[in-house]
Amino acid sequence: MLPFVALSMIAILAVLAIVIDLGATRSFRRDARSAADAGAAAGAVALSDTSSGTPTCVDAMAYAFRDVGDSPSSGAIGAACGSMVAACSGSAARTATLTFNSTTVTVTNPVPDGSPLMDGTSLGGGVTQAVNAAVDGTPCDRVGVEITRPQPSFFRGVVGGGPSTYTVHSVAVHTTGPGRGEPTPALVALNQSACKAIDSGNGLIYLIGNEKGPGIAYSDSDGPSCSAGNPIISHGSSGQVCAQSSTAVGQIGWFQAPSSRGYNTSASVYTQPDAVCGAPTFSSYGYVGQLFARSARITRKKIDAVYRCSSVDDAGGQPLCAATADPVELMDATSSNPSGFPVYTDCSTSSGVTFSSDTFVDCAVFSVKGGIVSITNGATVIFNGSLSVEAGGDLRVNAGGAVTAEGYPVPTDDTKQTKIIINSTAANAFNLQSTSANVRMAQTTVYSKGGFSISGSPVIRWTPPTDGDTVGLLYWSESTQQFSLSGSPSIFANGVFFQGNGKLFVSGGGLVDLTKVQMWVDTVGISGGGGVKLSADPKTAITPGSPGSALIR
Repeated sequence: MLPFVALSMIAILAVLAIVIDLGATRSFRRDARSAADAGAAAGAVALSDTSSGTPTCVDAMAYAFRDVGDSPSSGAIGAACGSMVAACSGSAARTATLTFNSTTVTVTNPVPDGSPLMDGTSLGGGVTQAVNAAVDGTPCDRVGVEITRPQPSFFRGVVGGGPSTYTVHSVAVHTTGPGRGEPTPALVALNQSACKAIDSGNGLIYLIGNEKGPGIAYSDSDGPSCSAGNPIISHGSSGQVCAQSSTAVGQIGWFQAPSSRGYNTSASVYTQPDAVCGAPTFSSYGYVGQLFARSARITRKKIDAVYRCSSVDDAGGQPLCAATADPVELMDATSSNPSGFPVYTDCSTSSGVTFSSDTFVDCAVFSVKGGIVSITNGATVIFNGSLSVEAGGDLRVNAGGAVTAEGYPVPTDDTKQTKIIINSTAANAFNLQSTSANVRMAQTTVYSKGGFSISGSPVIRWTPPTDGDTVGLLYWSESTQQFSLSGSPSIFANGVFFQGNGKLFVSGGGLVDLTKVQMWVDTVGISGGGGVKLSADPKTAITPGSPGSALIR
């Protein structure tokens, strides 16, 4: 019996080793998978920063290591994420890898459709899962985290097993953005009580969709004194408010009020997902899109958090960030205290002038007329009065004559970002007029203390900064003056435009194309048979909802 028991013990110990080691492996794999889930989810939330992949990589790697019980230094994580400094573009995978205390974490963004990360994980191999664009988003919407660790071997040596590793992975998708989670509107009217807060009059308000979702307009008004004849969202007597569809129906919303105050309920409404603004089929409808009452206001909070974060959070009574100065506050402070700025006082520009360094222009009206005014070298130029581009005037900011296929100005130096500050509080503090006027502003933010007036048929080509504290921002004004559009200007612009206390007012017979511009204003009104066309650019637009993520693999 003794030899028999001795031989049996070998088999029993082998089975025991397998059971214990396999159980430990499953437990450690489960913990590692939880850590990969946490890392991928955190990284996907950080995709709300579209200017760089670094925040995504850093957050994903930090959370993954933390949840497996390791803590590499922030410097080591930052160095590992150096390959993801650029913004995500295309679908080719980028990876960042760091090994610390025998744990290796690899972060991937974008995650291509055909990547092994898009397969599920299980003991013994991957599980094929088809990509569903509606759920899985685009490759740039996804963050993958892969964790490789040594496999535990409490008794492996008993049966001669060598050391090995196991690998798990998770993929999460960013859930806030156009067409995902809280949609991104092309137009936000911030006034909280106005009737005709969005009013097409006898003209047109077109809200065009983009590759990620339909056209959207939201009003924060609950219109306590409004009615179906004088509603919050008005199509006027013969106008149209059209939210163009994509795979989803366009959205036109207001805050809480019943439909009898929200819109003219006797008007014809088209609510199917095939609507194209401007197509003859839909011209007879007063409203095109889903009309509904939102449960919450948009408010300024989200855009303030990006550009004016020292403003007070109306819910919590605290600043939206800990910074003592935000981009808007800095521009406002600079406008009244141009320390180190040389003063320029020649207000006649017919012979042209170039500002190649920070300058304070002390003129009641600085007229760009009959000549070229250039701002180069990333200079900040403060106009102590108004800035007016008139007949024969050519304003060039970090731009020459070259334009892109979309009509945007090509920057003469794509490493430079420019700020123009206008101190005038007049209605036409920034005044662009005349058919022969030209404006080319590349990677430029304009901050104004007054209104913005465009009349006649000038040609305007304008892009926002791609780096620095005003990325994506074309224009900011806290003034109650209007942003006034009349005539038939040709505008090629993309970015965010804020005149949050003033009205967007469009008059005349032309349809002003502001496609790729997200507009934040107090109210909107159209006079005459013209109108405006707006569409949020996914690369620059501010999404009202809180950024989120969802695990998909």
